[in-house]
Amino acid sequence: MIYIVGVGPGNLDFLTEKSIKIIRQAHILVGGKRNLELVDSLRVNEVNKIVYDSKFDLESFLKCINSNDNVVFLASGDPMLYGIFLTISKYVDKNNICVIPGISAVQYLCAKLKISMERLITLSAHGGFINEEFLREIVFALEKYKKVAIFTDPSNTPKYIISNLMKNQEFYNLAYENKDIFRLYIGENLSYENERISVFCFEDIKHLPEDFAVLNTMLITIGGM
Repeated sequence: MIYIVGVGPGNLDFLTEKSIKIIRQAHILVGGKRNLELVDSLRVNEVNKIVYDSKFDLESFLKCINSNDNVVFLASGDPMLYGIFLTISKYVDKNNICVIPGISAVQYLCAKLKISMERLITLSAHGGFINEEFLREIVFALEKYKKVAIFTDPSNTPKYIISNLMKNQEFYNLAYENKDIFRLYIGENLSYENERISVFCFEDIKHLPEDFAVLNTMLITIGGM
């Protein structure tokens, strides 16, 4: 059986009991280096650990595994929210996959800020290009639902995303017209000891810092709670 387990935002305290049980029963653990290190303390028996990085050949690996093995993929946050479920399901029948949900960075950030996730639009800039279509999606979400969460990556940083948004006339007008209630929240290293959550108003984002941690999540609101 293939399991895809959401390991949450990064701290062991946020793993569910079900996730811990499945991880402890694994014959093979597959995940990014950070996620493999996260669950090291949970192991009771020896297990084959495989790093899922740019060199990892997922298709070949899935063709070679034994059907009797419990193969557990460790997914950051929740596997179903811009996670690895869709990638794995391209090669494996969904009936042979068991997904264990986890707490996403967006869930964690909203909980810390006491901002409801009802009608929240979540987008991802991970591994993509910040084009006009992506910017329009952000504007649409803010116009209609008043809040949007964005997963970033090392290339598409908060500074880069906001710089592009400020060049978009629709976004600029919307943010300016609502400048008193416009807020940008950036959560860094969420759930870790060095966690930091910063809040910026409209005037602040014109001079947004560049030195945010690699692990960060953005949330933009216009009075949306």
